[in-house]
Amino acid sequence: MRVWLCLWLLAAAGCQTAKPRPVPKGPDEGAALRARVDALAAQLANPGTREKASAELLGLGPPAATALLTHAANADPTVRHEVVGLLGSLGDPAVVPTLIEGVLRERVPYVRWQWLRALHRFPATPAVFDGLRAGLLSESDETRWSAAFSLSTFDRADGLSILHTGVADARPERRLEALDALGRVHDEYSLQVLENVLSWGNVRERGVVVLTLGQIGGEGGSELLIRALADPEPAVRWRACLALELTRDRRAVQALEDLKARESDDRVRRFAERALDRIQTAP
Repeated sequence: MRVWLCLWLLAAAGCQTAKPRPVPKGPDEGAALRARVDALAAQLANPGTREKASAELLGLGPPAATALLTHAANADPTVRHEVVGLLGSLGDPAVVPTLIEGVLRERVPYVRWQWLRALHRFPATPAVFDGLRAGLLSESDETRWSAAFSLSTFDRADGLSILHTGVADARPERRLEALDALGRVHDEYSLQVLENVLSWGNVRERGVVVLTLGQIGGEGGSELLIRALADPEPAVRWRACLALELTRDRRAVQALEDLKARESDDRVRRFAERALDRIQTAP
C-alpha cells in the first residue's frame, strides 16, 4: 500500500465511529433519513458543530450515503471535503461512480485528494479503472491530469505519457505530483525524465526524484542515485542515501564509503553509515 494512503488510513483509524442512532420506521422512513442527513450536513460548515455532525452521520450507517451524495457538490470546499470523507467511511459501494466523477472534476487540490482517498476505500474493480481512463480522453487538461495521476495510485500506467509531460509543467504542485507518480508507474523513458530533473530541478524536486528512484530501483535507478550523492544540497544527499538503503544495491557501497569519508554534514554522514550497514548486512 502506498505511503500516502497508509498514513491517511492510520490517522482515520484513530477516529471513533458513533453508535447508530435509530431512524424512524414506517412509510416515511426514507424521507426522515434524508431530512436528518440534510440537517446534519448543514452543520459541517461550522467548526463548532462539524465533529459532532460527522459522528452522527457515520452513526446512521451505509443507508445515509445516498442521501449524503447531493452534499458532495456543496460550493464550500470544506463541506465537500467532510462529505467525501464520510462517503468513503460509510462504505456503500453505490457511491463509487460519484467518487470517480469527483476525482476527475474536483479542482481544489486537498479536496481532490479526499475524493481519491475515499475511492481507495472500495475494491479496485475494472469499472473503477474504466471510469478513470475515460478522463484521459477529456478535452480538459485538468481532467486528463487527474485521471492520469489517480490511475497511478492504483499502479496503472494508462496515463504515463501525461505524467511525463507533468514533470516540466509550469505549476510546481503538478511537477511534484508527476515525480511522485513516476515512482509507481514508469518505463525506460521515465529514467531520462528523472535524470533531467536532477540537473535542473529545485532542491525539493530533486529530493522527491531521489526517493522516486529508490522506488524504481534497478541498475538505472541506482546509477542516478549514486550520482545524486554528489548533489550540492545536503537535503538531496541524505535522501539519496536513504533511497540507496532501500534498494540494497551493493554497487553503491564504494560511493557511500567515499561520501562518508568526505561528508561534512552530520545528518548526511549518519544516513550514509546506515545505508552502508543495511546494504552490507542484507541477505
